[in-house]
Amino acid sequence: MENLIKKTMPSRSEFLSKSAMQWHLTIIIPLVLGFILMRNHVDMTMVMFLSVTVTGILMFLFERVHMVITSLLLMTAYVLFGIAPMETVFSGWMAESIWITFGCLVLVMVLGNTTLVERVTFHLIILSGGTYKGILFALIGLGIITNLLVPGVMVGVMIAALAYSLCQTLGLGKSKASAGIMIGALGVGFYDVETFILSPGNYTLITNSASDVIDLTVNYWIFFKDNFIFFPIVIIEALILNKLFAPKEMGNIKDKFQDKLHRLGSINYKEKKLIGVLILLFLYLVTQPLHNFSMWYGFVFAPTVLFFPFFDLGKSEDIPKINFSIIIFMVACLGIGKTAVYIGIGEKLALWAVNNLMVENPPMIVGSIFMLAVAVNFLMTPFAAMSSLGGTLAQIASSLDVSFYPISYAFFFGCQTIFFPYETALYAILYGFGNIRLMDFLKFMTIRAILWLVYLMVIGTGYWNLIGYF
Repeated sequence: MENLIKKTMPSRSEFLSKSAMQWHLTIIIPLVLGFILMRNHVDMTMVMFLSVTVTGILMFLFERVHMVITSLLLMTAYVLFGIAPMETVFSGWMAESIWITFGCLVLVMVLGNTTLVERVTFHLIILSGGTYKGILFALIGLGIITNLLVPGVMVGVMIAALAYSLCQTLGLGKSKASAGIMIGALGVGFYDVETFILSPGNYTLITNSASDVIDLTVNYWIFFKDNFIFFPIVIIEALILNKLFAPKEMGNIKDKFQDKLHRLGSINYKEKKLIGVLILLFLYLVTQPLHNFSMWYGFVFAPTVLFFPFFDLGKSEDIPKINFSIIIFMVACLGIGKTAVYIGIGEKLALWAVNNLMVENPPMIVGSIFMLAVAVNFLMTPFAAMSSLGGTLAQIASSLDVSFYPISYAFFFGCQTIFFPYETALYAILYGFGNIRLMDFLKFMTIRAILWLVYLMVIGTGYWNLIGYF
């Protein structure tokens, strides 16, 4: 009997192994959180939601179980424990972002059957000078140009797909080097650029939701004048990415890829037809404000026509190769936000802010609003937070007797600050390509959040005070 007990009891080394410790943390942290919340008389629905959500996030983080299994368990737990009904938790399947993502994955698969992506990435590598740092700055430059010409989610999707193709071309696989390029492209080249170049589909969500409370003028000039001071962060983050993730053995690869580009030869007839489809998709997306048809129509029809005889670019065997796991993961991510909205967690946090942010110190006001946005963004999608809390922000600004502009900017920058890919659809797409380790993602995003908070409270607030907002 004693021998049997010894065999079934884990040894000290097994108990303290990396895998075991991760499972212990996955169980203990949500239990401790739930206990603390109950001791503070937090509503039981809120306790269950936060405990279940943190459990799911830890399982995603440690990757001890496949993301599909974790996604299904997370959504099922919300329903099982009565936190939200099934039609709310699983409503992500009706979201346009899911089908835009699917269309993008099909397009990427079809593009992989041609040399077009290779040509674009070869040119980008050559123009960047052939170094890792050069590639990062080239992607940021591309982000600035595309955000000026065609602002919106579509730009983020394109940049994410290009970064993935670039990593594939360089043969980086799932590595730190891939993480640096992918995060640099989307996180810095797209999201951070939007902090000083107005994106009508992002910041304006806040001003639109505040329009019933305050009359506000927003345009490209005002936004740039107020926020160009944040441009140096883009350079700092690129240098941090290079320091953290640059591969030592990469060196200068410009000549190598000039030779590869030369060997590709000229574009063939099928590829020209694909270029035609991509141009039509681009025109459809940029003229969306004129025709008012949803973007997802374009991302559905563009890839599907490529499987028809005239184009003959898509192959039946390509479909099973698509990473369907990311679709289920994204639905679970949306389910977190939908459930949070259903139980009213955003409004409760905003109400707390109104009652607790009555301070007269501008850096503290701005820092608190930024942290509030980060907290809300942890539980809701950025779009949901910005669309629903603009009025509350206007009330906070009025109560503090300060301009709405810095309050709304701080909240917007906080909504752009995430720690996990599930918090927004574009990062979920980026992570879904499968070449970023979650720990690498979390490492940089934590550094980025600290950088933004300090820079915002010191440089940003000082500048806004100088131009008369405080």
